[in-house]
Amino acid sequence: MNAIRQKTTAVLSALALVLGMTTTAQAGLFNTSPIDTWEGAGAVFNNAGGSGVIVWFLILLALMLAVIITAARTEKRHEREHG
Repeated sequence: MNAIRQKTTAVLSALALVLGMTTTAQAGLFNTSPIDTWEGAGAVFNNAGGSGVIVWFLILLALMLAVIITAARTEKRHEREHG
């Protein structure tokens, strides 16, 4: 039991060390942006006003309907077979 406790303690210590190193590295990444101000910044909207959104919506709708119809057919077939 003591050996298991020692291994558990060693693993938890190593995990804490790794997590400590990770958070320290992440903290070092804050405030490193070359951008100092948001003046003159603009927004970019990809596919805004284009037909891409409508096309993907129609593809999504077709896939959803295919799944629903297939599931309904399968349920109906199984109901007929198994009563």
